[in-house]
Amino acid sequence: MHSNLLHVVGVYSNARRYQSRIRLLREWIGHMLDSGVQLTVVEHAFGERAYELDPNDSTLRHVKIVQVRGGPEQELWLKEGLVNLGIGHLPEDAKYICWEDADIRHVRADWASETVHMLQHYRVGQTWSHSMDLGPNGECLTNEWGHDIDRSFCAAWLAGDVDMPEEAYGEKRQSRALLTTGKGKKDWRQHYGYSWAIRRDALRGIGRLIDWMVTGSADYHMALGFCGKLDSITEKELNDQRATPLSAGYIRRLREFARRCELSVKQDIGCVSGTVLHGFHGPKKNRFYISRKDILIESGFDPDIDLTQDVHGLPVLVGDNRILRDGLRRYHVQRNEDSIEV
Repeated sequence: MHSNLLHVVGVYSNARRYQSRIRLLREWIGHMLDSGVQLTVVEHAFGERAYELDPNDSTLRHVKIVQVRGGPEQELWLKEGLVNLGIGHLPEDAKYICWEDADIRHVRADWASETVHMLQHYRVGQTWSHSMDLGPNGECLTNEWGHDIDRSFCAAWLAGDVDMPEEAYGEKRQSRALLTTGKGKKDWRQHYGYSWAIRRDALRGIGRLIDWMVTGSADYHMALGFCGKLDSITEKELNDQRATPLSAGYIRRLREFARRCELSVKQDIGCVSGTVLHGFHGPKKNRFYISRKDILIESGFDPDIDLTQDVHGLPVLVGDNRILRDGLRRYHVQRNEDSIEV
């Protein structure tokens, strides 16, 4: 199957003007064009700053460019909202849709056509099985868990290494353990991001990607939704009296996404074998993947109260939650994506 059947959406938002982001974006666009996909790039400009991408640039003539603008009220995580916007600009006959971080490169030359083949079998899946973080000089980095090579969540799912609650598989709620050998030591590597693909019919049932998580981590929660685990996670949040609870609106939205995934994805998850290289844009220790949840808890973030949507459907901060506003600003500054420290 031809690679041009795959419609790829990538996004660019850079309120803090990190030079690494635009450099990696341009490299990624070239890689996508070389891969033969149908490419859409959504750019979000901040305030009155100029757009970085020029639709009249001859090197971008085969790229659909969608450009929107926002201000301080959108100094938050916008990736999935911009992806949703890009998907809305795809042609109606786009059956196979991929959203991908604009800082990776697939080692496998035929990854796009193989993704289309994968979607003949499965409703959704990641377009890669293994990944490597690159340093500022192209060297291989050891990640925060001590691994040189990471593994995708979908590869872990197919290997039977994703822990599932008892009786959480299928309509009759039988145990998924019946499908795995149960032998050997589990490989706990599970990376939830980088690149996903989905059939349009499944996406239609979901409606939209999760686009209201203002500190990120939507990839993680969507993966749990696809595999049928998200509902049990939210139930644990509600019942764990020792934990500082997330807001009612936050939990409600997650459970609604879980419900739609149960109806439309049905744990039908695939994976394309292959490696992706993740371009360097600052040390990962500055991403605060764990502590960014503290921003949500300390601010009492409730998407039903603290967010609305602009005319493009993108999330916008509303009200007067200054702890949330300032916490999000600090988070983006501390990422320091132009640092060459590893």
